Amino acid sequence: MYGISVSRVTLSAMTDKIIGEVRQWQQRSLESHYHFVWLDAIHYIVKDNGRHVSKAIFPGTEVQLCIVHQIRNSMKCVGLKNSAEVYG
Repeated sequence: MYGISVSRVTLSAMTDKIIGEVRQWQQRSLESHYHFVWLDAIHYIVKDNGRHVSKAIFPGTEVQLCIVHQIRNSMKCVGLKNSAEVYG
């Protein structure tokens, strides 16, 4: 996929170095609940001021590609008393 090849010996050596950490991660205790918010929209190509642009179908939708800004903007919808719980 990336245009490189790795020998079986090298791959085995890499796996041997991390297998302990992987096993620990697999055996960790899980939380009773995991909360998440799915932020999604369908985008359509529309003509806007003579140009074809991609826009979400919902009015007032903001497209935020930067994950930091996406989190900040999403947190505006979370009450102050719940923000610590959301941030984890």
